Order: sequence, then structure tokens, then C-alpha cells
Amino acid sequence: TSPESNSTDSSTSSPQTSDTEAPVLTLVGNATSTLNIGDSYIDPGATVTDNVDHNLGVTTTGLVNTDQAGEYTLYYDAEDSAGNKATQLTRIVTVIGSTIGSSDDGITSQESTSVVAGSTDSVATTTPQ
Repeated sequence: TSPESNSTDSSTSSPQTSDTEAPVLTLVGNATSTLNIGDSYIDPGATVTDNVDHNLGVTTTGLVNTDQAGEYTLYYDAEDSAGNKATQLTRIVTVIGSTIGSSDDGITSQESTSVVAGSTDSVATTTPQ
């Protein structure tokens, strides 16, 4: 028999490769959400997978103020132990329902504004209640 067939050290048989693949983030739920002032909001979050690290966490930054009409952005990030960063994901949460007027007949109206990503145009609509 050859000496190589009796060897029990397999550490030299396969070269060590470095981790160059970034983790992959996936949003849970929709990338946009709309709710009314005063509604509660629970972020469904995001998941992360990686080809090497299996217990990575997702870092979420940004706040949603459900007491104030507006558009809020949540940012999702992840990084593996080799320093590879996932492509950042975002979720846009729009809070609508600011009262813009009322009259003695009890009719009020609400205004909502939506801005499409990459566009400078905005659309405002007024809906009687």
C-alpha cells in the first residue's frame, strides 16, 4: 500500500476557501404598508440566509410614528462573520388620516400623499368620510 492511503490527516486534502458571498435578506410581508393615524404597527421584519454563517441576525433601523401622518422608512441590514454585507432592504410605511377640515354637518376629510420611488411627482387625494 502507498503511504498516502494510510494517512488520517485530511486537512491538507482540500484547500481552505474564504467566504466572499454576501448574505441574502428577504422581507417578510410587503415592501410598502399603509395605516391610519392611531393604528398599531408591528413590523413583520426580514430574514437572512448565508452560505457559511447560519445564525445571523437582521439589524432594523428606522421608526414609525403612528400618531403622525407621514411616510416612514425602515432599513434592514445584515453582515456575516467574514464582513460581507447584504444588500440593504427597505420598507415604506405610510401613515394617513390627518384631518384637514370639518364642518357643522359632521363631514371631515382625510388627505394622503404617496411618492413613487425615483419620482418627484406626488399624488394627493381627499376622501370624504
